[in-house]
Amino acid sequence: MRNRIIKIGVIGTGGMGGSHVSNITNEVASAHVVALMDVDRARMKEVAAQCGATHTFAECNELINPPRCRSSFDRRAGPLSCCA
Repeated sequence: MRNRIIKIGVIGTGGMGGSHVSNITNEVASAHVVALMDVDRARMKEVAAQCGATHTFAECNELINPPRCRSSFDRRAGPLSCCA
């Protein structure tokens, strides 16, 4: 069976979102953070540089539609926390 890399997008790069990005980048060999969304563009670019994400967005829908990733984490306050 061949190893597949799962492309992940993270919405929100603050404390918890940044921790998720770090954990995925450093601990999950079969996953790669490819896209980030945050209204704090400076923080988002800092996190993108740390994890190698090549796509950054100011709006959630830009990350989700059309899908650039197989899974996304939404770390903002609200009922949605992960969609695949």
